[in-house]
Amino acid sequence: IAELAGTERDASEDEIRRIRKYVAERGFDPNALERVRVRGARIVWRGRTLRGRDQLPPAEAHYVRHVLARLEWTTGTTLFEFLHIIEQVVRDESGAVLLSKYAGRLQIGFLTRTGYWKGPEGEDWTLVDFRHEIDHIATAYQVTSPERVAHQSQRSDVQWLKHPSA
Repeated sequence: IAELAGTERDASEDEIRRIRKYVAERGFDPNALERVRVRGARIVWRGRTLRGRDQLPPAEAHYVRHVLARLEWTTGTTLFEFLHIIEQVVRDESGAVLLSKYAGRLQIGFLTRTGYWKGPEGEDWTLVDFRHEIDHIATAYQVTSPERVAHQSQRSDVQWLKHPSA
């Protein structure tokens, strides 16, 4: 991933395939903790009402924020399904791949159409962002379009390794 950053060369299909496999296998960091933040506050999770300062493993924190609080995914989506969807987005060979810096940190994003998993407040595309420095997925959420991701204010040095299909 770091070798491709800033080179402006096209990545080979084999390189993209290896990156997809690597990221899919890494997932969220199982040993880290992340604040639930305001979005996840007041959600009941595992029998307790969460507060913004509560900490959960990153996979659970993102599930609480994006599936339970923001209703981006289909109602009833389980944590297991959420994690499976994320893996499928990363592995989707027809999906887009975007190398960039987000807030100065090297990231690689995977985007594919949301389809069936679009919830009441969901969007048409799902983004999974892998942060190079932590060697794990940093976030996964639904977005209106790949172009919106590429033009986020904190995102720079955008390099499409694979462009999104129409």
